[in-house]
Formats: sequence, structure tokens, C-alpha cells
Amino acid sequence: MAEAITFYTLAAFILGLAVMVVTVKNTLYSALLLAADFLFVALLYASMNNLLLAVIQVMVYAAGIVLVYVFVVILVN
Repeated sequence: MAEAITFYTLAAFILGLAVMVVTVKNTLYSALLLAADFLFVALLYASMNNLLLAVIQVMVYAAGIVLVYVFVVILVN
């Protein structure tokens, strides 16, 4: 029962953040919300006892891709 509550709570946060990534006007806020979304996905993986996939999610997506995206946004503006 606790696993189901954890899963649906994290899934609601992930969907909410994904909608906010698309609807927010500021590009920098969109990138930060995308990073938060990736971190919640990593928490979802960790809650399913898949720690390797959670670490890869944080290292590759949340740290790598979003950081490059933020640098591009800052340089373009």
C-alpha cells in the first residue's frame, strides 16, 4: 500500500512539473523545472529499488543536459 501511495504521489509531481515546463514563459525557469522533473523521476526509480538507474538519471540528465541547456539560455540572452 505504501509503494502505491509513493508511486502515485511522485507521478503526480512529475506530471505537474512537466506541465509547468511547457507552460512557463521564462526559459530559465523552464530549465530549472525540467531539472526538478528529472530529480523526481530519479526518486521514482529509487523508490522502486533501482538505484543504478536513479544515479544514471541524476548524473546524465539532471546534471549534464540541463546544465548545458542553462548555459545556452544564459549565453543567448
